[in-house]
Amino acid sequence: MGTPFISPTTDDIIEALAKQRKRNLSEWTIEDYKATLKRFYNWLGKPDVVKDIKLKSKSKINYKKKTGLEDQPGRSGPINCIMR
Repeated sequence: MGTPFISPTTDDIIEALAKQRKRNLSEWTIEDYKATLKRFYNWLGKPDVVKDIKLKSKSKINYKKKTGLEDQPGRSGPINCIMR
């Protein structure tokens, strides 16, 4: 975050979450990150900054990590790469 970590704006939080989404992390990891940010800023006494963060229920999370190979024809993931 560009501003001090202790006093971010809502836009800073949204930007930080967008950067995490671009890192090709699993949905579960992103949900953990959102939950941690929400808990931290609520504990810090700044609930307004994170009030718009919505957490998914465990039943709605896709647990498979994106490998980037799913879009390539003839490849189904990392196992296929090792066996070729």
